[in-house]
Amino acid sequence: MKFAAHMALVLGCLAGPATQTAMAQPAAAQPAAAPPVALNPGLRAYRPQPVKMPADAPYLLADGSIAIVGYYDMAHILERLNALFVARHRGFKFTLLLKGTATAAPSLTFGRSAFAPMGAEFSSLEMQAYRDVLGSEPLMVRIARDPPNSKALSGPVCIFVHPDNPLTSLTVDQVARIFTAGNGTGDLTQWRQLGLTGEWSERAIHVHSISNSNVAGATPFMVDGWFGGRFFRPEDSPRVDPDKRDPLVSREARVANDVGAIGMHTCNIVEWRRVKILKITPTDGGAPLSPMDVGQLMSGRYPFDRHLLIYARRDASGRVEPFIREYLRMILSREGQRIIAEAPPAGYVGGTPWTAAQLADQSAPGYLPLSAAEAAAELAKIR
Repeated sequence: MKFAAHMALVLGCLAGPATQTAMAQPAAAQPAAAPPVALNPGLRAYRPQPVKMPADAPYLLADGSIAIVGYYDMAHILERLNALFVARHRGFKFTLLLKGTATAAPSLTFGRSAFAPMGAEFSSLEMQAYRDVLGSEPLMVRIARDPPNSKALSGPVCIFVHPDNPLTSLTVDQVARIFTAGNGTGDLTQWRQLGLTGEWSERAIHVHSISNSNVAGATPFMVDGWFGGRFFRPEDSPRVDPDKRDPLVSREARVANDVGAIGMHTCNIVEWRRVKILKITPTDGGAPLSPMDVGQLMSGRYPFDRHLLIYARRDASGRVEPFIREYLRMILSREGQRIIAEAPPAGYVGGTPWTAAQLADQSAPGYLPLSAAEAAAELAKIR
């Protein structure tokens, strides 16, 4: 879809009276919050600085409130962040229009949203459109880490194999050489190339990867961020469950039914009890890390880690609006990160309700707070 047509669709969706003054509501059944992850003690306390409510901005709605357009899974987080900001800065009023990450980038590009809360990075198409309209690039700030939690709609990328596969870990280079073609050091297509012996030495690697047709989310995250622009190679076996003959069966089912298979998906979606999730060696060396271990994930060293993001416009000198700068400072403070740690994911708006298993699972955390070092690194970007 061309960007202009996509933008027209987005603006048409946001202009309806049902969403103009009210936040889109999540499914009726909401997940219970898990015990919050401990905050890094080095996070700085929030010290509010005075800022004025914008008086004339294209993102102001008819009632004078500030429109925030973006990712619906951040609804509970943004509700609480807005409440904290309003408590510290009287006179501010916000309206959440959370229809999905796909609505955030065009709304920011054309000034319909103060900032863009997103569950994935700008796609190359979205970034090019932003450059074409504004002649620059937006500021991107990480505000939270994605969890390996089925209640969340975003998660780190994980690699998994059949439970009988003796492999336990891979390097980033090996992942790229398995899932893409045309690698300078050679493609990996046989299990023996990964050191497996015996009957495994004669088995081909059957790849079940993320679709190349996805223009946002995990596909550009891996293709652009880790594969040097090389797309996923074609899958080696049909997407058919031998029992159900269902061509739309999950990647995990395909891998679970094929001893020679390997798959890739985001951890929040993987039915991990059916497969073996592999550890990945950090790019700077050291022991391989599991994306399913929250402690290891929060170390910031798991390679295929992903985040909740906020994008903001910058002026010609590289500065963001004063109130947005203050809002971002608040998110990256101890108080803001506490909200991240305590707020449950919101789930699909108007979509499939939470399952009984998801509602009962209170062991997995929601989105994860940043470390003090990570928060400081993000703060340093903001001018």
